[in-house]
Amino acid sequence: MNHGSFDKHKLIPEPLPSGLIPTLNKMGYMTQFIDEYSQKFIDDAKYADAPVLEIGAAYGIATLQALSNGARVVSNDLDEQHLKILGQICPKELLHNLILLPGKFPDDINIDDNSIYSILMCRVVHFFTPVEIKQAFKKAFNILAPGGKIYIIADTPYQKNWSKFLATYEQKKRSGEKFPGFIVNSDDFITDLAFNLPKMFNFMDTEVLLRELTEVGFLIEKLNI
Repeated sequence: MNHGSFDKHKLIPEPLPSGLIPTLNKMGYMTQFIDEYSQKFIDDAKYADAPVLEIGAAYGIATLQALSNGARVVSNDLDEQHLKILGQICPKELLHNLILLPGKFPDDINIDDNSIYSILMCRVVHFFTPVEIKQAFKKAFNILAPGGKIYIIADTPYQKNWSKFLATYEQKKRSGEKFPGFIVNSDDFITDLAFNLPKMFNFMDTEVLLRELTEVGFLIEKLNI
């Protein structure tokens, strides 16, 4: 994983010892590390012949690297203040390729169909309700150009910091719930990070992601926990 350099920017909150940077709107954290799928999005941006889109960009660690690769980037976040900070820390020579698009995806976002080269949704999907996930994936499928790709990283109950929820999750899954990771009391299952997390969470696993993505038309190249 590549490491960002956000600790030098005074506009951005101090990272936790884990490297996670709190968001201003208490919708979780931005990681300073670039995971495998975000890196693929960044690398693929070199070849983009249309804008790429980052949904839930926070302070823009992936956006900035995609810009450095020559892409035109539409950077979206629910909190406009995050995007203002991104605009201030973005190198001046890259600003002409940065489009800041505040608002909740998909409801508040107007993007033409077939106009986006690729999409990154890193640590965002688990903040959507089941209905919102279906709407978001459908919107993403429609705005991607033919052959376009979406890269998704989502929280799972199999992560160590959510281990208290795992038994509940597996019981809900055995009971046949379509979204067994959907809860409205996340603070009952985590302590160290709860101060900056919403109570509503919708944990993903490969089965749920596969079902929801293929239902709207996506073909899956790679899927793993």
